[in-house]
Amino acid sequence: MLAPLLASLLGAIALPRAPAEANLIIHIPRLDQLPGLVAFFDAAGKRSALLRPSSWRSEFHPIIEVDIARAESIVRSGIDPTASATLSFLGSDRLTCTSVADVKSFETRVSQKLSSLGAGWTARANGATLHGATSGGRVTAGYAIRGRGVCAVSSAANGEALLKEAARLLEAAPDGKRWAALPSVPGSLYLVLRHFTIGLHGSRSRLSIAGRATGITFPRFEAGASSPYAGLASSGLLFVRAHLERASRAGLVSSLLSDGKLICPQCDERELHQLIDDVVEGLTGNVALRVEAAQLTGSLKAPLARYFAFKHAYLAEVAKPDKVQRALDRAAGRWGTRKTAEGFALSTEAGEVQIGLRGTQLYLANQAAALRQAWQALAPQPGRLEHGADLSVDVRQVSRALSQISLFDAISSRELASLLAISSEIGPLLDASRPIKGWVESASDGTQRFALTWTLLP
Repeated sequence: MLAPLLASLLGAIALPRAPAEANLIIHIPRLDQLPGLVAFFDAAGKRSALLRPSSWRSEFHPIIEVDIARAESIVRSGIDPTASATLSFLGSDRLTCTSVADVKSFETRVSQKLSSLGAGWTARANGATLHGATSGGRVTAGYAIRGRGVCAVSSAANGEALLKEAARLLEAAPDGKRWAALPSVPGSLYLVLRHFTIGLHGSRSRLSIAGRATGITFPRFEAGASSPYAGLASSGLLFVRAHLERASRAGLVSSLLSDGKLICPQCDERELHQLIDDVVEGLTGNVALRVEAAQLTGSLKAPLARYFAFKHAYLAEVAKPDKVQRALDRAAGRWGTRKTAEGFALSTEAGEVQIGLRGTQLYLANQAAALRQAWQALAPQPGRLEHGADLSVDVRQVSRALSQISLFDAISSRELASLLAISSEIGPLLDASRPIKGWVESASDGTQRFALTWTLLP
């Protein structure tokens, strides 16, 4: 009984009124349902100014100041707090569509602001009345109103055209086909981009993110598969377990070949390709990745240095271990590799890579400790994967990794300078957060579904 009720509630979401060419659309189904989300950003903003609501909530309306975090500010503006609102960003142009509860109050406030911006301008289009302010002979701001529907715009050069587009949006009901993903994504606020529909919902200590992705090139993950990694304890800086659909396993070849040529530039490409083909052909689709730690010191300009900066181990289940073992044995001793009991090791100027087979588990690791921890976390029996892919990011470890970067490192490396800036901005927030948990899986309609949960410490 819950499924039809949930579908009914989600199906009742007010659809966005937004131009098709918008770069980013922010849609709020009901303004009065934002307090939980704002509470999370209030708490997070105490540790990161970037997320502080005071730095972005006044940007809601392109003409007047409306604090969407405060109900009294919304009501005072004349906007209906029980209705939806949609913000569209088109380069530097902005358009906000809402419903008004008090038309007179809204028009009074907006008219006062427009009169301070330039000479008045009026017109009609698609049954709506247009009001604007001109500067240099061009409309730079204004609003279109039809009944209780209103869309306000600001633009340096396209104000009149944008107002006529706003009038068209008010005339016709939103196209349900365009927003087909919206009802299936829970949220009190939505971010809509070309290929992504993302819903945000929050409370003071937790932010939930859910979404759908369409038209993107991404591995496809199958939920419900039996996997030896289902019981693998999530630990380390980053942890991922997944079951790749068969078509996505074939796509691994080019990725692995690229990594192989990076780690072993002296390897014969044809022979390397054959080794990877033999290995990938034997995979069941069950894979896991555990990143033990990150070492972000020195220069990361070289691709090999970036590869070894993240101490990791991959595990993959194989269906035909004998065939994979023969492929590893053929590679052992070539290209300067060193034969090991389970496969071979390849030394580089930045570190050593170990590749081997233990039972039905193929492994690739660039640090012995990362591989040892992965083995110790394995459960004795396989289980069923709830999602196509699960992931966990220990953001406190991420913060500690970022804190390794010194000012002198940042001066000599553009990549490290960017990471140092990120560390200074969100490091305190990461220190006050639990590991971020998430999942991804492929839907039958070809889209990708995903979700993340970010929880702050008490």
